[in-house]
Amino acid sequence: MTEIQNPHDAFFKGILAARENGKSFVVSYQPMEIVELIDADSTELVPCSYVPDHLKEFFADVMLRTRTRNGFRYLYHLFEHKSCQDRYAVLQILLYMALHWTQQEDRAEGLNLIVPTIFYHGDKPWSMPKNLIECFPDIEEVFIPYIPAGKVNFIDLSTMTDKEVKGINAVQAMIKILMPRKPEDIISGVRAALEALGPEANIRDLRLTIAYISYTKDIEEEQLYEITSELVSEEASKMVKTVYEQGIDKGIERGLERGRLEGKLETLREILEIRFGSEGLDLMSSIRAFNDL
Repeated sequence: MTEIQNPHDAFFKGILAARENGKSFVVSYQPMEIVELIDADSTELVPCSYVPDHLKEFFADVMLRTRTRNGFRYLYHLFEHKSCQDRYAVLQILLYMALHWTQQEDRAEGLNLIVPTIFYHGDKPWSMPKNLIECFPDIEEVFIPYIPAGKVNFIDLSTMTDKEVKGINAVQAMIKILMPRKPEDIISGVRAALEALGPEANIRDLRLTIAYISYTKDIEEEQLYEITSELVSEEASKMVKTVYEQGIDKGIERGLERGRLEGKLETLREILEIRFGSEGLDLMSSIRAFNDL
């Protein structure tokens, strides 16, 4: 099977690229005091093209944007994915936020609000610094005011149980397959993820999940085929053989592309509704019929 770098990042970003998945993830895993202030229906993936090429390997580039309920400003949700402990992850996030603010086109009304979150699914609970001050050991108190120390939220899957998993089906499946498990529990984790997707699974989310499982989990093709057939559908199980034949890189690439397409179509739908009302929305069925956006 073709070798790709950072399959965890690709899977994480691929799932969140779909508008409904991103919305569910924000609502389910951001602090409630923040969720209460946003219009979750406005959630959209923000391209992070401003990250220089020499820094791209350090970032998962997952940023979602929502409007606040007063409608006057956007709130950006930055998710930095980590599959292992990283002492200076909070420094990476600070750099990422600074890059965003530097490249922000309209700063007349101030800088964009950004809520940073580290999404971690390593084997052991996160033990690295959770803010920038903790990166300076034994520092004298007089210097503390000079160190940026904004709060960083943490989603630590190593301390999460299956009962604590929230969100719509695709988000639950992503969490359950990324949760660290003992070798003897891998199959039960695969079953939990595919059961979360269920018979009504979105084809795009299913392809991404199967591709990720086939690449990162110690499971035979035939076994994955049988589990998918049992928990999703016989038709869906055929995708297992397709993914094994084409490789995970193609599976994830197609999933990402589908997510970008859906995001663009949703933006177009909003523009048509704002400009032309219900008559504009009537055009969407015809627009979706095009193969080339």
